[in-house]
Amino acid sequence: MALYSGSSAEFALNPVCEWLFFTGKLPADPVGRFFTTTRYMKELLLAPDDEQHIQACQAVRHVHSRLEEQRGKRLPDASYRDVLFMGLTYSLRAHRIVFGHKVEPQEIDGIMACYANMARHMQIPDFPGDYEELKVMRRQRLARFRFTENTQRLLDSYRRALGPTGYLMLRSVWGAVLEKQLLDLLDLRPNALSWMFRHWYAPVYRSGMDRWLVPPRVRQVRNRLTHYLAEPLR
Repeated sequence: MALYSGSSAEFALNPVCEWLFFTGKLPADPVGRFFTTTRYMKELLLAPDDEQHIQACQAVRHVHSRLEEQRGKRLPDASYRDVLFMGLTYSLRAHRIVFGHKVEPQEIDGIMACYANMARHMQIPDFPGDYEELKVMRRQRLARFRFTENTQRLLDSYRRALGPTGYLMLRSVWGAVLEKQLLDLLDLRPNALSWMFRHWYAPVYRSGMDRWLVPPRVRQVRNRLTHYLAEPLR
């Protein structure tokens, strides 16, 4: 949830955010698109063998190539890298929240290799060679992000989909996982719920107490995600 919550904010601030409105699917149904994205990421990261992994990478690229043909212009390579950077960055941040400690450097190297392999099979150029280079590239890229009219339209769609309480919790998760550059653009500061999510989420979830603390609509989405990720790939 931390991974996809962070990505929802970043998509809204991305310089090519207007692409999300070309089909209108994300603004119309952000929760549904959330599960579509989950399916793609699951196929990319959890493919049981190299052949299925390559097929998943090519399928994702094909979907976006069709969209580019329909619109008559190409998505910048930087936008493809943005998505991989998001997946890697929020995976590491989510790990710290759920398990209470940072990912070890040697594990980060393995994760970087996995994402570099995805970039190669999806024909995304100039993917960084190591995590330090990725952090530099990401800081430079985030400096180009802006709060626009489309940003507000996406935030409004999140609010409608999650309800007032669920949207408050989403913003609180943003306060716990987003980098300062993004928090500043959203005029957002970590609040008490952000602190609780960062430090208490893992023990509360394991104890089952979240059934009384998490709004039903948000809990339903999270439970669907948990069951979906547990299903084996076919």
